[in-house]
Amino acid sequence: NNFDIIMETGKIGVKVNDGTKKSQRNAKPNQKIVRLIDVPFPPDLTEEDLVKPRNENCDKLKVPNKFFIYRKWYTMCLEREELKNDQTSISPYISEQWRNEPQKVKDHYADLSIRAGKLFKERYGKEGFKTNTS
Repeated sequence: NNFDIIMETGKIGVKVNDGTKKSQRNAKPNQKIVRLIDVPFPPDLTEEDLVKPRNENCDKLKVPNKFFIYRKWYTMCLEREELKNDQTSISPYISEQWRNEPQKVKDHYADLSIRAGKLFKERYGKEGFKTNTS
């Protein structure tokens, strides 16, 4: 896949209601930010992708909500192109893009989260702990 991206440098900020920019907390100043113009849809993610533990040391698991799935897909698309941002810097851009997505896109991610939740419950039970296999 080829993606349309924007690369920005300079002070990172988030627009507030009066149109001014407020500096983002914990953002690295003058960091290059790479973001997508359009997030590919539908996402190439399955319920299985969403219930896997992040790492072997993680005992408590949780099903991501629709926005976290969107954010995961967004960052995966960038990583496929070997483009990477730290989460603190890219999150405001992902949030802004999410707010502008049509309802059918948001509904798709919500449905994916529900399906992942059902698989999660079957696999790990209501509380979301991995069973100890050792």
